[in-house]
Amino acid sequence: MKRPSTAFKKIINKIILFCSFCLGLIYSQTNAALIIDIGTRLDDIRISADGSVVTGNVWNNSSSAFRWTANAGLENLGSLPGMSGARASGVNADGSVVVGLSGGNTFRWSPTAGMEEMGLNPSGSSSVVVNSVSGDGSIVVGRNFPNAGPATAFRWSSSGGLLDLGGLGSRANSSASSVSLDGTKIVGQAFPNAIGMDSRAWLWTSTGGMQDLGLLPGASTASAEFISGDGSTVVGVANIGFGNQTFRWTTESGMQGLLYHGTEVSSSNPSGINGDGSVIIGNSFGSQLGAFIWTQNEGVQNFQEFLVSKGVDLTGWSSFATSAILADGTVIVGTGLLNGNQTSFLVSGIPEPSSLSLLFAGGAVLMAGRRRKSD
Repeated sequence: MKRPSTAFKKIINKIILFCSFCLGLIYSQTNAALIIDIGTRLDDIRISADGSVVTGNVWNNSSSAFRWTANAGLENLGSLPGMSGARASGVNADGSVVVGLSGGNTFRWSPTAGMEEMGLNPSGSSSVVVNSVSGDGSIVVGRNFPNAGPATAFRWSSSGGLLDLGGLGSRANSSASSVSLDGTKIVGQAFPNAIGMDSRAWLWTSTGGMQDLGLLPGASTASAEFISGDGSTVVGVANIGFGNQTFRWTTESGMQGLLYHGTEVSSSNPSGINGDGSVIIGNSFGSQLGAFIWTQNEGVQNFQEFLVSKGVDLTGWSSFATSAILADGTVIVGTGLLNGNQTSFLVSGIPEPSSLSLLFAGGAVLMAGRRRKSD
């Protein structure tokens, strides 16, 4: 059989390269990140670790707790018997458990049982606030307000009941804000009095108790707001002068402020952290930054500019505020304006390098190598 000529091989190689380019373009377009209108404005938005469920609250005379999924849309979780309204404050890893308050009583909601009272209010307590729930839904953390004495952070488990976490030295008042997915690590704030001034950020473990995370240089207060799902990273806010600054804390690096173009992200608050602490979202007020996202590779970026760089079509969207982030960092939820109307959004499929696109690139290199060899 007669071997193909060099010219014919070149034509075939060019055709293969062109087809690889077209397939790669089609793949990138069909897998581009999308922004989805949830359909109403939600406050206190949270997202399950697997990204299947979004929770939040709507205020209309009284607060109503909602659960949103892509298939079912918005679902009102109702209220406890005899109570008016509810506020959701935490959702577990797969979205099957939502916790919050209804009429001052703590609730646990599930698709099978609906809304049930948790009975967390201990004897001699005026009220209890729940702020976060573990991945399997068995552990809840928050703040207990006794009739006498300081308000203190607590950890409640289905097996062990309510554990008072106490305070931090002279800061007898405390509050727990977030718990790791496995429930072994908790973060929050401790205060010297009920007013809440001069707070310190802390990390609690069953073996080490409550650990003071320190202060940023020049800061007078610190508050731990979120802990990554794996428990490795804490994010919070420190008060410096007349403004807040978002910080990131790890055992290795200690407390470090987030920087934007080499300067502190002033007047900012974090709103979420991904599963391993490599992505942080938040909002900056009174500056040009606005909603922001921090990644280990790229540092702090304007959130809207970040979405544009990832190929998200933002036609009609503006004035973003971030609220929560998926464990793997590929889904972010928050609020914004869509054609001038306030609503909540979900951005899904934030693109990352894929094996398929790498395959196309590898094929192109291979073809180019064969072409040079043929020459």
